[in-house]
Amino acid sequence: MKIFQNSIIANELELDENGWVYIDQLIKSLRSDRKWESLNIKDLKIMVEK
Repeated sequence: MKIFQNSIIANELELDENGWVYIDQLIKSLRSDRKWESLNIKDLKIMVEK
C-alpha cells in the first residue's frame, strides 16, 4: 500500500520475493501505532475491498 512506503511501519515488514507480506505481520506492524491498535482481520478485509 502506498501509504506505508515512507513510514516506520513499512520498515518493520518483511516482503517475500513477490512483494507480498503475511497478513498477521501486517496487522502486528499496524497495531504498533496507537491509531491502529484495535485493528483486526475484519477491518483489514473492509479496507482492501474498498
